[in-house]
Amino acid sequence: MRYFVFFVLIAIVAIWLIRRAHNEKEAEEAGKGESLHDQIHEVTDYTTGKTPINVGIQSQWRIRVVQIRREVSNFEIMNGRTPRSLDELVEEDRIGEQDMYMRYGNVKSKLISGLNQDGQFFIKWIGMDRKEGTNDDRVEVF
Repeated sequence: MRYFVFFVLIAIVAIWLIRRAHNEKEAEEAGKGESLHDQIHEVTDYTTGKTPINVGIQSQWRIRVVQIRREVSNFEIMNGRTPRSLDELVEEDRIGEQDMYMRYGNVKSKLISGLNQDGQFFIKWIGMDRKEGTNDDRVEVF
């Protein structure tokens, strides 16, 4: 009886080790396939601007646009005219000083604002590369 119990225990351990080795091999093979797939998508997402950082920046921009649009509308209702710049909205405590800036990592850049030729209020962010006239520039006209 003792030998039978010993044999069963050895069989259980052997089966456990075989399954573990098999699972590790499958995980390793799956990991190689996923990592290549992830690398391809990471490069694609980076070039198309869909990295988590860029998506976060775009969300931050959209939130800022909605906030400023609301305050420009409120300013127009209260004063009967369009503000000349974001500075005017800050002076009237409609937005905070920090709302005049967009942050990308450690870089903080001031939004450009004013009235266009048609008298419409606009804000412009020169983007993450901090160069005006590139593809990552964002402009909103209210």
